[in-house]
Amino acid sequence: MTLDPAIESSLRARFNPPGSALRQAQLKMLDILVEVDRICRRNNISYWLSSGTLIGAARHGGFIPWDDDIDIEMLLPDYKRFCSIAPRELPHYLKLQNSSTDPMFLLGFSKVRNTQEKIISNDTRLDRHYSIDGFFIDIFPIAPSAGFLLHKVSGKLAYWGMFAVNKSYGKPCGKLVRYLFDGMIATLKGINNIFSPCFSRSTLRHLLPSTFSKPRDINDIMPLGEIAFEGHSFMAPADIDSYLKHLYGNWTALPPLDSIKTHTRL
Repeated sequence: MTLDPAIESSLRARFNPPGSALRQAQLKMLDILVEVDRICRRNNISYWLSSGTLIGAARHGGFIPWDDDIDIEMLLPDYKRFCSIAPRELPHYLKLQNSSTDPMFLLGFSKVRNTQEKIISNDTRLDRHYSIDGFFIDIFPIAPSAGFLLHKVSGKLAYWGMFAVNKSYGKPCGKLVRYLFDGMIATLKGINNIFSPCFSRSTLRHLLPSTFSKPRDINDIMPLGEIAFEGHSFMAPADIDSYLKHLYGNWTALPPLDSIKTHTRL
């Protein structure tokens, strides 16, 4: 379902006209996605556009005009393969960032960053100690998960734990706080692994530490299809409408435009 061209044109004129800082940022992120897609197709790694990026593709034919990020998802085995292959196949200016490549990256997913293009973020609470900077796309691994409540509580604990690690960074207690955080995450992951077989194996969620607790259904995702996004073709869930409804409800409706804020700028 794409918007009426006149409405789409007015939205782009308002939020991301050609040459605007946001549009320049979107195109830089698109370049990263093109490279990630190239590596995935070359190595038979499955991924799909997700979250707001998928809404943008289905509703706008590209970015949601006010959107300032790109999200893709992978099943955990594909994600692990991508993380092992990407460092040697990405162009020199693109770097894979995760907890293995950046000690202060505490999240349970990866970013691919253009290190030649620095960004200014309005929210630097969790990223102020990163060793890798630049425009990025997010790559989320998903896997069978325990129930909503366990994942939700674990996500909240992880979220506040990340704040504690960042706040204590460089202080005498910093190493102890980090040690406790790493132990907590390992424990939460272990609990999830124990209980996840008790729930539907078709129910997938982001890996901990993550605050995204809404489930994905493998039957909405596989077999993958294709969708147009900014003049390119990328992988997409099999049932885009069902996938997005489970996450957002009426995803085809525009939000109140006067309430929209973006977070990243050149």
